[in-house]
Amino acid sequence: MFKKLGISEAVLKAIEDEKFEIPSEIQRKAIPLVLQGKDVIAGSATGSGKTLVFGAGIIRDCEKGKGIQALILTPTRELAEQVSMMVNKLSRHKSLNIIPVYGGVSIGPQIDALGRAEVVVGTSGPSAERHLAD
Repeated sequence: MFKKLGISEAVLKAIEDEKFEIPSEIQRKAIPLVLQGKDVIAGSATGSGKTLVFGAGIIRDCEKGKGIQALILTPTRELAEQVSMMVNKLSRHKSLNIIPVYGGVSIGPQIDALGRAEVVVGTSGPSAERHLAD
C-alpha cells in the first residue's frame, strides 16, 4: 500500500523495518501531494503518522554529505527529540544525519553535529514539562 504513494525505495525499506503495514488517512491523502512538491497544511491526531508525511519528501530530496538541506521545527524539545528519532529511523537506508537541536543542554556538541547534518530538527520553545508548569 505504501508503494502506491510514490515513496522512495529507501523509505519503503524503513517502513517495512518498522512493520508499518497500512498507510493512515493523513498519509494516503498528503504523501502524494508532498512528493509532488505541493504545500500542505494538515492536521491529524497524535500517532497518526504525520512525521512520515513530511519526512518522505525530505528524505527523498536530501543528499548525504551536502550539508544542511532541511529544517524541521517543533513546539517543544520533547517533540524535537521524537521527530528526530523517527526521521532517523525512516532515513536509515539513506544514512542521513538527523540532528536534534534545542536548549537546556551543552551547545558545543550540537554545534559540532551541525557540521555533519543533512536535516536539523529543532525548537525555540520550552520543554513540555516547563510549559505545563507555567
